[in-house]
Amino acid sequence: MLTIHDINDHSPVFTCTSPFVVHISESVPPGVEYALPAAVDADSRHFAVQRYVLGSRVPQSSPFQLLTKRKRDGSADVRLVVERSLDRETVSSYRLTLTALDGGRPPRSASVQIAVVVLDINDNRPTFDRPSYDATIDENAPTGSTALRLRATDADDGANAVVRYYMSSASHASHGDVFAVDKVTGDVVVVGRLDFERASAYHFEVCAVDSGPEAVTSSQAAVVVRVNDVNDNAPVIVVNTLTTSTR
Repeated sequence: MLTIHDINDHSPVFTCTSPFVVHISESVPPGVEYALPAAVDADSRHFAVQRYVLGSRVPQSSPFQLLTKRKRDGSADVRLVVERSLDRETVSSYRLTLTALDGGRPPRSASVQIAVVVLDINDNRPTFDRPSYDATIDENAPTGSTALRLRATDADDGANAVVRYYMSSASHASHGDVFAVDKVTGDVVVVGRLDFERASAYHFEVCAVDSGPEAVTSSQAAVVVRVNDVNDNAPVIVVNTLTTSTR
C-alpha cells in the first residue's frame, strides 16, 4: 500500500476582494459582531489555516477585536467585534489587516485589507459661527436687499449636515412683513418697507436645523438689524399766528 504524506506546499488564500468593506453605524453598542472573510488552504487539516490575526495601523486606537470560532466542518467563523463606542466625527474609517496563518513551521500566510466605514447618525445639531449678529442697513434699501448672512455648520455627514434656516415663529409674527431668511443661504433679506422714523432697529431670532430624517433640536442666534436714517423728509414749516383783539 502506498501512503502519500501531505506537505505544506500551499498558502492560505482569501477569495474576497481587497479591501473587504464593512459598514458599521456609529450608534452600535459594544459587543456587536460583523462577519469577516475566511481563508482557504488546499493542504490537509494539519497544514490548513490554524489561526487569524487582526492588525491595525494604529493598534492602540482600534476599537475592534477579533473573534474566531471553529465550525463542525473544520472551517472558521471569523468575526469583527466592536469593543467600544464609535464616533464618526472623531474617526470616520479604519484600515485593518486580517492575516490567516496555516499549521506549517514556519507557517504560510495570506492577508486581506479590511476597510471599516463608520456610518453617520444625526447626533449633532447645527452651530452658528457666532451667538449674535448685528448689521446696519439704510432705510431706503430696496426690497430684495441682503442685510446680512448667517452661517451655521453641522459636524454630521450627508443630509444630517445640510443646514436650513428660518425665523422663529414669534419673530416672524413680529417682523415677517419686513424681513425674511433664505432657508438655504442664511441671508436676511428685506421684503418690506423700512422707515427709520417708524423703527430704528429690529430684534429677532433665527433658527438653524439640519436636513436629516430625524433632525436634532435646532440652534438659535440673536439678530439685530439697525436702520440708518437718510434724508428722506422735507422740512415742515410750522407757523404760529399770534392774534390780538381790539376793543
